[in-house]
Amino acid sequence: MTYFMKLRWQDDRFIRTDSIDPENNYITLYGTDSDWTKLWLPDIFMVNEIPAGIFDVVPTDFIRIYENGTLTISRRHVALFYCSIRLFKVPMTDEICPIQFQSNSYTVDEMELFWFEGISIVYSDDFFSMNSKVTRTETSKCSGGASMAKG
Repeated sequence: MTYFMKLRWQDDRFIRTDSIDPENNYITLYGTDSDWTKLWLPDIFMVNEIPAGIFDVVPTDFIRIYENGTLTISRRHVALFYCSIRLFKVPMTDEICPIQFQSNSYTVDEMELFWFEGISIVYSDDFFSMNSKVTRTETSKCSGGASMAKG
């Protein structure tokens, strides 16, 4: 599955009161820029991803740093993930395959993950995988020690 993870967070160290260019109130850094490695980035990963190093893609990552201290990152991922579904369950019913995202380093007390209101998950109508098809999506907040979002 190919997906784009778009994250947004606030870092007051980037707040500017002297606008350089009112038309473009942000700068963009790409994944190939050396300054990229100097930034704090959320360490979000897919919990039920199957590790596979063969899916390297052309870097399309970028970060926008806005004058109000907001940072946004867009990252493209190609991943395999597993679900515990019963293929031979009789009678056949819809199976639920949760995809969970979590922080590796931070607890819910240190970092809260939440879904944007509205269209947090967007997918192609013709998306399918191994005789399965996405029929609906929903988001929920998970509780526990790790900072997690479940989609």
